[in-house]
Amino acid sequence: MIAITTTHRPKANIGILEPEEPIKALTPSENEVRSAMIQSETNKQLGDMSAPELLALTAQVIKTAYTRLGLKQNSLDMDDLQQVIFFDLRGFLHLNSNEVLLALKNGLNGDYSGENGVFFNSSNFVQWIKRYISGKRREVTRKLILLKERTEQAPKPPLSDEELKKKLIEVTNQYADMIEENPKFEFIAPVWMLFEDLERLGVCSISNEQKRAIYDHVAGLPQNKSLSPDSLKKQARNIAYYRICKELVETKTRLLNQGITLKSI
Repeated sequence: MIAITTTHRPKANIGILEPEEPIKALTPSENEVRSAMIQSETNKQLGDMSAPELLALTAQVIKTAYTRLGLKQNSLDMDDLQQVIFFDLRGFLHLNSNEVLLALKNGLNGDYSGENGVFFNSSNFVQWIKRYISGKRREVTRKLILLKERTEQAPKPPLSDEELKKKLIEVTNQYADMIEENPKFEFIAPVWMLFEDLERLGVCSISNEQKRAIYDHVAGLPQNKSLSPDSLKKQARNIAYYRICKELVETKTRLLNQGITLKSI
């Protein structure tokens, strides 16, 4: 059985805010950053995006990079890269989608590459986002504070554990919905990190006996003989997370944010 403890989380309410007129005290590029920092229905914070929306953003990032650099897309390589980029984005849930695309644009333009040229991969993409945060984003934020501009869409801090717990409940319920709609559904990206977060934050867990059985099964597969213990654990946690979602489907329940552990559907 699944053990669940949760607290109430109100439904996300994302206001539709149109960017104001450019501020004369800011340069055109700084106004571009400011515009990207303003949330809207088409420019959501990553922490407020559903799993399918994050997957769509991941695909847009890869397509943009490969098109700009004139690279050919190999379907097998793309699947692996999409999985990695999808989880890279989970480290920047306080950013808006347009900020991610702006950091990507800056990186592809060579703003962060120096004389080494532009190369797109997961590691460089993460560095581009970090450089955007510590560079243009920080500078624009500083100038806006000095200009005493008041806006409800000021940059948000990273999600707290409690906020992440509530988000994980939503994502897990969404995956359960997908599995119920399509019994052959398979995760596009690895979900072992979701299982770890669910367990670490006390949202969901399975028994130690179940964990050991899953791990032994994975370790016993012929194709996994050369894998490290860490890789085997990740595979086992992918399966454990799927079983949690599957149990929600089979029992026709979903995780709740308040008091009662499960709700019927």
